[in-house]
Formats: sequence, structure tokens, C-alpha cells
Amino acid sequence: MFWRQAGQGRGGPLHAETRLRDRTTPNFPIFHPPANCVRKRAGYCLKKGQPGPGLCRRCGVEIRLKGFRLAEMMGSIPDYDSAVDFLCRLQKVGIKFGLNRTENLLERLGNPHRRFRAIHIAGTNGKGSTAAMLSSILTSHGHRVGLYTSPHLVRFTERFRINDQEAPADAIFQAFQDVMGVIAGNEWPTFFEAVTAMAFHYFAKEAVDWAVVETGMGGRLDATNVVNPEVAIITNVAMDHQEFLGATLSAIAREKAGIVKEATPLVTAVRQPAAQSTLKTTCLKKRAPLFRYGIHFRSRRNGLQRFHYHGLSHSWSDLPLGLLGEHQSINAATALAALEILESKGTLRLDPTAVGEGLLRVRWPGRLEILETSPLVVLDGAHNPHGAESLRTALASTSPTVGSIWSWASWPTRISAASSVVFCLWHKQPSSPGPVTAGPPIRKRCGASPPRSSREST
Repeated sequence: MFWRQAGQGRGGPLHAETRLRDRTTPNFPIFHPPANCVRKRAGYCLKKGQPGPGLCRRCGVEIRLKGFRLAEMMGSIPDYDSAVDFLCRLQKVGIKFGLNRTENLLERLGNPHRRFRAIHIAGTNGKGSTAAMLSSILTSHGHRVGLYTSPHLVRFTERFRINDQEAPADAIFQAFQDVMGVIAGNEWPTFFEAVTAMAFHYFAKEAVDWAVVETGMGGRLDATNVVNPEVAIITNVAMDHQEFLGATLSAIAREKAGIVKEATPLVTAVRQPAAQSTLKTTCLKKRAPLFRYGIHFRSRRNGLQRFHYHGLSHSWSDLPLGLLGEHQSINAATALAALEILESKGTLRLDPTAVGEGLLRVRWPGRLEILETSPLVVLDGAHNPHGAESLRTALASTSPTVGSIWSWASWPTRISAASSVVFCLWHKQPSSPGPVTAGPPIRKRCGASPPRSSREST
């Protein structure tokens, strides 16, 4: 789909003039990566909608940058598939932290994020599972619940759910058209900003009672941080995305603590003293009540998929778990503590039966997901050391002789000790908005071949 052209200078090729262009759709913009040449000017002209700057002073290659207008581009997006393709192209805009663009976009949509109650969740690992549990429990209590998570595994619509059902493609396409229709001038949002605005707009149109919102990365400058939640959750803090969030646990915790709003309760299962200290300081400044796992609420496992919960005002025994793994009892306890806080505010009344039904009904693909039982094949998306360690512990407790493990973890040695056959798969751009693609196995033992799965993207 994309092509590359190398420039020639007096002494031969000096550097590559990279052009990302889909030949079949010439109206789409061309994004030039940063370099010490006129290409920086090209990117500037792209944002301002100006013509291209001419020749590169280093290599002499002409930089052709087609001017484009939003109306022309929208005319070439007739259906859902084209819309998803266009959104993926917005990834070339890069990651831009800040809330101004998202706030401006939502304001032109009528501030849809203010039409429902929200629960905001951040954390290095476990935030997706915790969000799924909250959505399932609230749904079992009869509420209409929107769930916004990222990334998706197979289908783009996995990011938007109402009452645990994926949004239909035509509804998401309509949300895309509505969002693109209010973009002012050339103020292009990033991929995640556009998708977040689509989610909030879709939830508002569907009149949800609650929206469970998962951050994309960090928290303080994440596009989802425009919501004013009833309660905030930070599942845990570990080393991940250091190039964006900081090189220490304290720095990462500071970014995630940015979701704490004035006088808004925070529930957390963070254990490290340095990270806890950062959260305490933030909550003190914001006058936000802080509820910690192991202090204000706790859990104890009772078998493979059951646990006891001792919370702020409730104690429930032998609750079921729909998700595998020792860490899921901690995620469930964190979710229940947040719901207890909502109950204390008078916005919710918890029923033990509905709580159990909600926890049992949770399904979260790609998290210790069993694909086959004979032999046992487990799929998990652990992608950092903390997640890999949780996966290893879960596998050791689940089955001492696991047949195969598929994982997108970058830490195969931590996982392989728990299994007889390991397939560690990697993806060139694990943070890309597209579906996860299984690359070639980078580690094989016992001479086995990886099984085919319906979840493998082609």
C-alpha cells in the first residue's frame, strides 16, 4: 500500500525521502516523519493546509505535498471500512498529549461527556479487566452502561460497548461522520482523540446511565481525562511506556494520578511505597478521599475462580470470578470498592445476587483466554514485565502442565518457566490502532508448531 523513494545527492544517496501515500486514494494526506531537512516544513504545511515547500535542500528530491480540504476527504469516506482506514491514518499525526483539542472537539458536539455518569480507570495493567467487571455488574443491576476500552483485538467496534454488546458498525460510522463534521479548519485530532470523541458522542446518543472509561496511556494528559467521574480507579503502577510517562515509578504514578479530580474518591490497588506516596500527595492536594487495597478493602482467594471480599461496608463470601488468574480477585475487589463508594453517594444500591451474576458473566478476550482444552492452549496479551509475571503466576496455579502459550509479551523467560511449550509472538507496532497481528514465533521449545486460531489476524 505504501511506497518509499530515496533521494540522490552529489555523493550518492544521502537519506531517504519517505512518503506514505496510498496510490488508490490520492486525496489522503501525506505524512512526513521528522528529519533535519525541508520535511519539517512539509509537516507544517500539511497542518496549515498550505502547498508543499518545493525541493529538499539535502537531497534535491522534490517534496510534493498535496493540499487537501476536509470536505474532499470526507467525500472519499463513504462507508464504515473507509472510516476505520482513515482513522488509522490519523496515527501518522502521532501521539500528542494534551486536552485542548479533545475539549474543543467535544464542545462543538455539545459536550456529550457531561450527559452521563462516569467511572474513570487508569493503571499499567488490569484496567481493562476491571472496567469489564464494572460494566457487567452495573448491567446486572439494570443500568444502561457504556464501556470504552482500547486497543481492540480483532474488530474496531470492540472499543465501544453498551451492556456488554459491541456497537453496530453503522452506529460507529454515524458517530465518525458527526465528529469529522465539527472539526474546525485544519485542527486535526490524533487517532485516540477522534475515537474518544466518537465514544462519548455515541454513549450520549444512546442515553447510557453510566460510562466506564479506560485511559489509553498515562492519565493526566490522556484524551479521556476530560470526563468528571463519580469515582476514579488506578489499578496498579508498573514500568511501561517510560519514554512517555517517565523512568521511575513515582513519575509514572504522577501521570496516572492526573485523573484524580477535586474531591473525587480514588480507589487503588497500588502496592509500591513510592507510588503510594505519590498518590497520597495528589489526593491530599485535591482533597480527594483515597481508598487502598489491603487497608480499606481486601480479598482472599477461595479456589481457582472464587474469592471472599471484605470491603468498606459489605463482606461477601464465595463470590464467583468469570476471569482466570490470581490477580483477577484483586481487580474484582477494586471494582467492588468503587461500587461501594457509589452506593454511599446514593447513586447505586448493590444487590449481592446481581454482583455475583455480574462477576460470573464477565468475558474479556485475550486475558488468559482458553482457546483449546486438549491440549490446553491459552491466549494472553501480557506486554510488560509486571503483566508477564502475573501471567506466569496464573499459569503455574491454573495448570502445572500447560500445552501451549501464546503471548505478545516481550519477556518470554519470565513466562516459559511455567509451561512445557511456549510461543512468544511479537508485533512490530504493539500500540498501533489496528488489530493485533501475530508475527513469527520468536521462541519455540519441544519442536511444536503454533496452533491456528480464529483470533489470529491476517
